[in-house]
Amino acid sequence: MNGVLKRDLTMVEIRPRYICLPEGDGCGTVWDVALYMPASLGGLALVCRPLYRAEAACSVLNQIHASNFERRPPFLRSYSRNPKGGLVQLVAR
Repeated sequence: MNGVLKRDLTMVEIRPRYICLPEGDGCGTVWDVALYMPASLGGLALVCRPLYRAEAACSVLNQIHASNFERRPPFLRSYSRNPKGGLVQLVAR
């Protein structure tokens, strides 16, 4: 289980922002869990890519997201930018 040990010694699960959804024909789509849509990289939607490329892109995007997340001030770490402007609170399900 991936997680972080909080000060009160409880485990909090960390879910990746991007997941790779394999399709039946050997392709994969990188899904942005926060925006509920396919992810894009360099302006190109990551839909129906060879599975190994989709998995690689998913890994890179999650590493980028994690490094940006760690640089945020603590009071903003539970928030994400809304594509329409403003901040939205991230809630674990």
